[in-house]
Amino acid sequence: MERFKFALNVMIEAMMQVSQEWERIDSNQFAEKYPFDTDFIEVIHRVIEWRDHIE
Repeated sequence: MERFKFALNVMIEAMMQVSQEWERIDSNQFAEKYPFDTDFIEVIHRVIEWRDHIE
């Protein structure tokens, strides 16, 4: 379980970096085939909430 939690934290950090770069670039080309039905920041927040719930 600890390896899973570590991997989840790494994923969250990577998603935050992607979000920061996306905002910095401010390009709509990424939105064209965006795979989620909510804002990327909301996806990150949901993953964080899920992580906190399983800890």
